Amino acid sequence: MERLRPLQKIHPSLYLNVISTVTPTNAHCAPQFIDEIVRDISPNTILINFFRHHSLDGPPIDDNVIEAYRETIETYERHLEAGRLKHYKFFASKVLRVKGIFQKELIYRVAKNREFVTPCTVGTFSYVIMEDGSIKPCEILDDVAGSVQKIVNGQSFGEMASSVEAKAIRQ
Repeated sequence: MERLRPLQKIHPSLYLNVISTVTPTNAHCAPQFIDEIVRDISPNTILINFFRHHSLDGPPIDDNVIEAYRETIETYERHLEAGRLKHYKFFASKVLRVKGIFQKELIYRVAKNREFVTPCTVGTFSYVIMEDGSIKPCEILDDVAGSVQKIVNGQSFGEMASSVEAKAIRQ
Protein backbone atom coordinates (compact mmCIF):
# COMPACT_ATOMS: atom_id res chain seq x y z
CA MET A 1 0.00 0.00 0.00
CA GLU A 2 2.81 2.40 0.84
CA ARG A 3 4.39 1.83 -2.57
CA LEU A 4 1.04 2.36 -4.31
CA ARG A 5 0.00 5.48 -2.37
CA PRO A 6 2.32 7.88 -4.30
CA LEU A 7 0.63 6.76 -7.52
CA GLN A 8 -2.60 8.37 -6.30
CA LYS A 9 -1.01 11.78 -6.96
CA ILE A 10 -0.44 10.79 -10.58
CA HIS A 11 -3.69 8.83 -10.94
CA PRO A 12 -6.39 10.49 -8.80
CA SER A 13 -8.89 7.74 -9.63
CA LEU A 14 -6.64 5.06 -8.07
CA TYR A 15 -8.30 3.93 -4.85
CA LEU A 16 -6.57 1.77 -2.28
CA ASN A 17 -9.05 -0.56 -0.62
CA VAL A 18 -8.84 -3.47 1.79
CA ILE A 19 -11.20 -6.45 1.78
CA SER A 20 -11.56 -8.50 4.94
CA THR A 21 -13.82 -11.47 5.65
CA VAL A 22 -15.17 -12.22 9.13
CA THR A 23 -14.75 -15.97 9.66
CA PRO A 24 -15.03 -18.37 12.58
CA THR A 25 -11.22 -18.26 12.81
CA ASN A 26 -10.85 -14.47 13.05
CA ALA A 27 -14.19 -13.42 14.59
CA HIS A 28 -12.59 -12.82 17.99
CA CYS A 29 -10.36 -10.06 16.58
CA ALA A 30 -12.18 -8.80 13.47
CA PRO A 31 -13.39 -5.45 14.93
CA GLN A 32 -9.90 -4.68 16.27
CA PHE A 33 -8.44 -5.61 12.88
CA ILE A 34 -10.56 -2.87 11.27
CA ASP A 35 -9.07 -0.41 13.79
CA GLU A 36 -5.58 -1.60 12.81
CA ILE A 37 -6.30 -1.29 9.08
CA VAL A 38 -7.53 2.29 9.51
CA ARG A 39 -4.62 3.25 11.77
CA ASP A 40 -1.79 1.48 9.95
CA ILE A 41 -2.86 1.36 6.30
CA SER A 42 -5.34 4.23 5.89
CA PRO A 43 -7.13 2.87 2.82
CA ASN A 44 -9.82 4.74 0.92
CA THR A 45 -12.38 2.22 2.10
CA ILE A 46 -12.71 -1.22 3.63
CA LEU A 47 -15.00 -3.90 2.26
CA ILE A 48 -16.15 -6.39 4.87
CA ASN A 49 -17.34 -9.81 3.78
CA PHE A 50 -19.04 -12.46 5.86
CA PHE A 51 -18.06 -16.13 5.90
CA ARG A 52 -20.41 -18.63 4.28
CA HIS A 53 -20.07 -22.36 3.87
CA HIS A 54 -19.51 -23.57 0.32
CA SER A 55 -22.72 -25.57 0.43
CA LEU A 56 -26.41 -25.01 1.04
CA ASP A 57 -26.19 -27.93 3.47
CA GLY A 58 -23.56 -26.26 5.65
CA PRO A 59 -24.21 -26.04 9.38
CA PRO A 60 -25.60 -22.83 10.85
CA ILE A 61 -22.97 -20.21 11.51
CA ASP A 62 -22.27 -19.69 15.20
CA ASP A 63 -24.00 -16.66 16.72
CA ASN A 64 -20.64 -15.39 18.03
CA VAL A 65 -19.38 -15.10 14.46
CA ILE A 66 -22.56 -13.31 13.39
CA GLU A 67 -22.24 -10.85 16.27
CA ALA A 68 -18.56 -10.33 15.48
CA TYR A 69 -19.60 -9.38 11.94
CA ARG A 70 -22.07 -6.83 13.36
CA GLU A 71 -19.39 -5.40 15.65
CA THR A 72 -16.94 -5.27 12.75
CA ILE A 73 -19.30 -3.31 10.51
CA GLU A 74 -20.15 -0.99 13.40
CA THR A 75 -16.43 -0.37 13.93
CA TYR A 76 -16.06 0.42 10.22
CA GLU A 77 -19.07 2.79 10.31
CA ARG A 78 -17.57 4.66 13.30
CA HIS A 79 -14.38 5.25 11.31
CA LEU A 80 -16.44 6.41 8.34
CA GLU A 81 -18.47 8.85 10.45
CA ALA A 82 -15.31 10.21 12.07
CA GLY A 83 -13.80 10.88 8.63
CA ARG A 84 -10.83 8.55 9.16
CA LEU A 85 -11.27 6.93 5.75
CA LYS A 86 -10.70 8.89 2.55
CA HIS A 87 -13.41 6.98 0.69
CA TYR A 88 -14.13 7.57 -2.97
CA LYS A 89 -14.20 11.03 -4.55
CA PHE A 90 -16.34 10.55 -7.64
CA PHE A 91 -19.86 11.59 -8.50
CA ALA A 92 -21.89 8.72 -7.02
CA SER A 93 -19.57 7.95 -4.09
CA LYS A 94 -22.14 8.85 -1.42
CA VAL A 95 -24.66 6.53 -3.03
CA LEU A 96 -22.04 3.78 -3.07
CA ARG A 97 -21.27 4.38 0.61
CA VAL A 98 -24.96 4.15 1.59
CA LYS A 99 -25.35 1.03 -0.55
CA GLY A 100 -22.40 -0.56 1.26
CA ILE A 101 -23.85 0.13 4.69
CA PHE A 102 -27.30 -1.09 3.62
CA GLN A 103 -25.78 -4.23 2.09
CA LYS A 104 -23.88 -5.04 5.30
CA GLU A 105 -27.07 -4.66 7.33
CA LEU A 106 -28.88 -7.04 4.94
CA ILE A 107 -26.08 -9.60 5.21
CA TYR A 108 -26.31 -9.38 9.00
CA ARG A 109 -30.11 -9.89 8.92
CA VAL A 110 -29.79 -12.89 6.61
CA ALA A 111 -27.19 -14.50 8.87
CA LYS A 112 -28.90 -13.63 12.16
CA ASN A 113 -32.45 -14.56 11.18
CA ARG A 114 -31.53 -17.25 8.64
CA GLU A 115 -33.90 -15.76 6.09
CA PHE A 116 -33.69 -14.30 2.63
CA VAL A 117 -34.47 -10.58 2.60
CA THR A 118 -33.77 -9.84 -1.07
CA PRO A 119 -34.27 -11.78 -4.28
CA CYS A 120 -31.32 -13.94 -5.29
CA THR A 121 -29.23 -12.35 -8.05
CA VAL A 122 -27.06 -15.42 -8.65
CA GLY A 123 -24.86 -14.97 -11.73
CA THR A 124 -26.37 -11.57 -12.52
CA PHE A 125 -24.23 -9.04 -10.65
CA SER A 126 -21.19 -11.05 -9.74
CA TYR A 127 -19.34 -14.35 -9.89
CA VAL A 128 -16.96 -16.01 -7.47
CA ILE A 129 -13.59 -17.45 -8.42
CA MET A 130 -13.05 -20.50 -6.24
CA GLU A 131 -9.72 -21.82 -4.97
CA ASP A 132 -9.55 -24.40 -7.78
CA GLY A 133 -10.13 -21.78 -10.51
CA SER A 134 -13.75 -22.67 -11.16
CA ILE A 135 -16.07 -19.71 -11.65
CA LYS A 136 -19.36 -19.98 -9.85
CA PRO A 137 -22.32 -17.61 -9.68
CA CYS A 138 -22.44 -18.19 -5.91
CA GLU A 139 -20.03 -19.92 -3.56
CA ILE A 140 -22.76 -21.93 -1.84
CA LEU A 141 -24.09 -23.54 -5.03
CA ASP A 142 -22.58 -26.53 -6.80
CA ASP A 143 -23.15 -24.97 -10.25
CA VAL A 144 -20.02 -24.01 -12.19
CA ALA A 145 -20.34 -21.44 -15.00
CA GLY A 146 -16.76 -21.68 -16.25
CA SER A 147 -13.13 -21.66 -15.22
CA VAL A 148 -10.20 -19.32 -15.07
CA GLN A 149 -8.31 -21.79 -17.26
CA LYS A 150 -10.88 -21.43 -20.08
CA ILE A 151 -10.58 -17.65 -19.89
CA VAL A 152 -6.78 -17.87 -19.95
CA ASN A 153 -7.10 -20.09 -23.04
CA GLY A 154 -9.23 -17.60 -24.96
CA GLN A 155 -12.84 -17.71 -23.76
CA SER A 156 -13.88 -14.22 -22.71
CA PHE A 157 -15.63 -13.60 -19.42
CA GLY A 158 -18.59 -12.23 -21.42
CA GLU A 159 -18.81 -15.47 -23.41
CA MET A 160 -18.80 -17.46 -20.19
CA ALA A 161 -21.46 -15.25 -18.57
CA SER A 162 -23.72 -15.47 -21.62
CA SER A 163 -23.25 -19.22 -22.20
CA VAL A 164 -26.14 -21.66 -22.20
CA GLU A 165 -24.83 -23.05 -18.90
CA ALA A 166 -24.72 -19.65 -17.22
CA LYS A 167 -28.21 -18.78 -18.46
CA ALA A 168 -29.54 -22.07 -17.07
CA ILE A 169 -27.92 -21.37 -13.70
CA ARG A 170 -29.55 -17.92 -13.53
CA GLN A 171 -32.94 -19.46 -14.27
